[in-house]
Amino acid sequence: MNLRPVRLLSGVDSPLRGKGSEDIDFICVRENSEGEYSGVGGRVHETMSHEVALQVDVFARRGVERVVCYAFELARSRKKRLTSVIKSNAGRHAFVFWDDNGNGVAPDYPDVSVDHVLVDGAGRDLSSARHFIRP
Repeated sequence: MNLRPVRLLSGVDSPLRGKGSEDIDFICVRENSEGEYSGVGGRVHETMSHEVALQVDVFARRGVERVVCYAFELARSRKKRLTSVIKSNAGRHAFVFWDDNGNGVAPDYPDVSVDHVLVDGAGRDLSSARHFIRP
């Protein structure tokens, strides 16, 4: 599990003009033992003009649910809002797997509101972000 708290620091100039330290306070919850961190893949024909590299994302339901449940618990303990940053439009298998697992866990947390935002729009839409889950 990888937690990345995101806050504006008082007295530090920020590109988020007009926002203060009280406006930005969210935590990015990420997986860092599966997916691209699993080390599955390889290279063949190294240094040749027809060299090929393959990197495979591997996700297990147990690992995904661990991260998703942690994000829901964290959201429940803070602001009761979770934003799932998704890339399912490009990752039709692994990222849809994340979406399906998140949607399957959500009914266990009826007190937490959930939004889904494409990763391309998430950076632009910091005003709606509170907690992120992302593969």
